[in-house]
Amino acid sequence: MPNVVYIGGFQCKPPKPLPEHLEEFVQSSGEHGVIIMSLGTFVSELPDDMANEIAAAFAKLPQKVIWRYKGKRPSTLGNNTLVVGWMPQNDLLGHPKIKLFVAHGGTNGVQEAIFHGVPVVGLPLFFDQFDNLLRLQERGAAKILSITTVDKDDNFLKAIQEVLREPSYRENMQRLSRLHRDQPVKPMDKALFWIEFVMRHKGAAHLKAQSYNMSWFSYHSVDVVLFLTAAVLLVFLTSFMFIRTISCLLGKRMKLALCCSALLVLVLSTSFCHGGNILVFPAEGSHWINMDILLQALHSRGHSLTVLRSSKSWYIKEHASHYKSFTVPVERSMDKKLITKFISEFIQYQRGALPIANFLHMSLGMIGKLKEAHEPVGNL
Repeated sequence: MPNVVYIGGFQCKPPKPLPEHLEEFVQSSGEHGVIIMSLGTFVSELPDDMANEIAAAFAKLPQKVIWRYKGKRPSTLGNNTLVVGWMPQNDLLGHPKIKLFVAHGGTNGVQEAIFHGVPVVGLPLFFDQFDNLLRLQERGAAKILSITTVDKDDNFLKAIQEVLREPSYRENMQRLSRLHRDQPVKPMDKALFWIEFVMRHKGAAHLKAQSYNMSWFSYHSVDVVLFLTAAVLLVFLTSFMFIRTISCLLGKRMKLALCCSALLVLVLSTSFCHGGNILVFPAEGSHWINMDILLQALHSRGHSLTVLRSSKSWYIKEHASHYKSFTVPVERSMDKKLITKFISEFIQYQRGALPIANFLHMSLGMIGKLKEAHEPVGNL
């Protein structure tokens, strides 16, 4: 359908010069290069034993390491590791001395790694992260580690060494990078064109599917469903009447054989399918980081932008140079500390260190907080 335009990787761009202190650290790595690690917006700390194991593994490597981490400083941290609260991820990935990216598999990080051709060691936690990393692993550009075994039997160190020493990982990722870049139109330019196209043509009604003009009765094929249901019932009723008539004329053994045959035919003629429902909604964190890049590009082309935001928003600023905001008042919001605690307990649960009852209690609490955070105050 023409209603979907693929703009994956639109936020990726050539790297900017690094801040002076980071550039000095990167250059000090010599021929060994640098590893960077980030587990996303919300994973700012890890269980102490896991953090210590990761730090100890880094300390055994000849490479320098830049680790985005806000938790307790690991006691096993080596002199080759720089712990930072924030880092210019895209600019680092585009630096020629970066050899490896340790990531959680979020969409931003995966797309930036592909764009710059940096292989990945993945530690997926939830949502789409495992699927993103699995796609890279199947193409020989990444290696996935389970969060449950990352601190056992030197698994983390072995995974890093494998990706660093086996040239196929980098070669495969650079091949993906070439494929991604080899497009007639850049993803950002494509996004800008289609947004402006829809505005120029007053909603581009000519691109909308005919389903927009159909009644709910026709759209959901109620008449077709009723007809098929009646046809199936007629087949069953006819089969039942046929078997009942024949059974009166034949013995019990023949009756059983006919019943089994009829049942087998019905089972084999039945189609099975598996479907899923997908809900997409605006969220904080990395989702807004991507959107803000697109808004800046639209603003630079002279467009006036208005952003709907929560009064308790963490990332979406009320005042910005490139957009106006409409703030929806809410009484409550998701607490960052609560989310950090939930993620920490989720990791412990996956590793078998937290009883399922505790985790379920925490999950129900999070669902309640999420519901409260999206309840506006008064009428809009």
